[in-house]
Amino acid sequence: MDLARSRATACLLSDGEQPPVPHYPPHSIRHTCASWLVQKGVPLYEVQHLLGHESFETTQRYAHLQPDAHNAVLEAWEQLDVALTVAA
Repeated sequence: MDLARSRATACLLSDGEQPPVPHYPPHSIRHTCASWLVQKGVPLYEVQHLLGHESFETTQRYAHLQPDAHNAVLEAWEQLDVALTVAA
């Protein structure tokens, strides 16, 4: 038996039937997509327009997933050559 056939056979249930494809609600898929995009560095503005959010506040719920979001702010501020006071 070749490798592809053995993998296909392993995916079948004991009665030879194929298991059902899991059902995910559309909202869950949209949320996962938005989360992955933000984690990969896509700007929130772009995610907002892709998902059709009317309010930026809706999209901001994904802001905590941005990689190095705080570092980007600090680096930009340093380029301004202005003293920055960070609240504790």
